[in-house]
Amino acid sequence: MADDSCRLPSIVQELAATVKEPPSRYLLPEQERLGDQQLVGAEMPEPVPCIDLRRLLASDGAEDEATKLRSALQSWGDLLHDYTLNCKRVKDDILRAMAKILELDDDCLINHFGEKGSTYARFNYYPACPRPDLVLGIRPHSDVCALTLLLMDKDVGGLQVLRDETWYSVPPVRDYALLVNVGVSLENKRRKKIPRNPMSDESWRLPTIVQELAATVKEPPSRYLLPEQERLGDQQLVGAEMPEPVPCIDLRQLLASDGAEEEAAKLRSVLQSWGFFLVTNHGIETSLIDAVITASREFFRQPLEQKQEYSNLVEGKQWQLEGYGNDPVKTQDQILDWSDRLHLRVEPEDERNFARWPRHPEPFRDLLHEYTLDCKRVKDGILRAMAKLLELDDDCLINQFGEKGSTYARFNYYPACPRPDLVLGIKAHSDVGVLTLLLMDKHVGGLQVLRDGTWYSVPPVRDYALLVNVGMSMEIMTNGIFRGPVHRVVTNSEKERMSVAMFYAADLEKEIEPIAELLDEKQPLRYKKIKCKDFVYANYEYLSKRERVIESLKI
Repeated sequence: MADDSCRLPSIVQELAATVKEPPSRYLLPEQERLGDQQLVGAEMPEPVPCIDLRRLLASDGAEDEATKLRSALQSWGDLLHDYTLNCKRVKDDILRAMAKILELDDDCLINHFGEKGSTYARFNYYPACPRPDLVLGIRPHSDVCALTLLLMDKDVGGLQVLRDETWYSVPPVRDYALLVNVGVSLENKRRKKIPRNPMSDESWRLPTIVQELAATVKEPPSRYLLPEQERLGDQQLVGAEMPEPVPCIDLRQLLASDGAEEEAAKLRSVLQSWGFFLVTNHGIETSLIDAVITASREFFRQPLEQKQEYSNLVEGKQWQLEGYGNDPVKTQDQILDWSDRLHLRVEPEDERNFARWPRHPEPFRDLLHEYTLDCKRVKDGILRAMAKLLELDDDCLINQFGEKGSTYARFNYYPACPRPDLVLGIKAHSDVGVLTLLLMDKHVGGLQVLRDGTWYSVPPVRDYALLVNVGMSMEIMTNGIFRGPVHRVVTNSEKERMSVAMFYAADLEKEIEPIAELLDEKQPLRYKKIKCKDFVYANYEYLSKRERVIESLKI
């Protein structure tokens, strides 16, 4: 939607005054809608725990209040306190009391805020709603901060809290007490936060290994299914035939001291149209390419227990970029990809995390090291040729990577899928880095690229050519002269598919911005600058919503 109007929420107060029924974008999914009992909520099994702050902080007689505080923190996480004009003092006093319970120094929890801890005031207004059974005032959540002091409406209830899978209603508070809520930042093993998420174990955040799933199910689970309006017919699965063969650049000829003009002209044309091309005569031995693909297949064919030694989930829960697994799951309604990946940082060499590099098959590490060195040479040659096209110094684009530019190798495995019309191997996206070198499966296709609203299929490449793809970081650096293509991978009902991608990204601490020499009155600044690290992690957030992060940086 080019006008992006879907991103602009309505003012609910104005909406409530004009509609008889809430618009569809406010409605809960049918299975989550509220009956009369759920609207009222269960009655609290005991009154909300109430702590007398004066007694709690007294030098004597504080034992009873401390016992009540400990009990409340280990059950509900909600505290009622006498109203005070000085919320900071109240907050500090509560934190000191909590520190004592944990046998910490009095100011230990306060010190965790750092020198510039932030306080935000939020004023919430909930208009009357014609269909409270279909709409929530605020969806289930846990507060992300350390502590919340809530001044509730004295006359109208609505707050509910989840405990042991039951939603309890918190009654209005008429005696000027504050509701105190423990946030996620303060949570630890000795104190529970308030669970406000219907899936309180958050198991939805842990993606399944698709290879194992594909071996056991006849139909893909619902969290992999495309929305009905986006499902693929036979023609979309096959994809449109490319209007001309995938542009192919002879790297040896492109970098030659004479006779490079023809290849340079082809390169300029493809960078300003498709944004990707094949490169031949790249100098990487065919035997090495075959060995890399073979080792990749052997890794994914190992038993799950062996592969999970290199999992990208720390302690089975916390996602990290490197390792074996899938992309992070950001939301419960995120549509998952039908693929597994092994993601490794291979450059800088002195920062390799060999704990994530497979020991089996045995040649894997040596092959990856050699392949990394060869691909680096290819990447540098392409970047120098692109710099010449832009009339920049030869090493200008290479220098944009900074002192510690990163290279990630990602091994992609796409199991056969029983319903390729309903599921994607990788959702539509643009690569976040500067440049990608892709070693494609020689026998099974699936890659599709979007151009002018049409998805075109990229046929398998059998002659050991590499597919080179411009990333969004390059799009920013060149101020939009070279653009990163949107692409996706469709699944196959009968055959597995493999590919190996080398992603080249700038130093994570470096800011990505348009190159100054490319800006003038005819080419004004088109993108805001952003730190590479922030760009990479924001990309996962936008991917989960199936959006391009670069759109948020356009001026």
